[in-house]
Amino acid sequence: MGPDWNRILAIKRLSAERLVYAAGGVHDADDLAALARIGIAGALVASCLHNGELAGAQIAARARDVNSRAYFAVTRRALGN
Repeated sequence: MGPDWNRILAIKRLSAERLVYAAGGVHDADDLAALARIGIAGALVASCLHNGELAGAQIAARARDVNSRAYFAVTRRALGN
């Protein structure tokens, strides 16, 4: 199914300068990249980590690629540290 893009974009438009985090629907690194492109600051990714659709290394790589305002909400444990 993926993230609810219409709802996320609507919330982002209303947020002014506030950081917006996506909750739910992230399936893979492509979803994280798309969220970063539209200015979403982070995403909850527990389900896709647990079911193997996303690896901690992919999240770490994505976090290195985004600008300084975009931080992906992951724990040290999820990254294997």
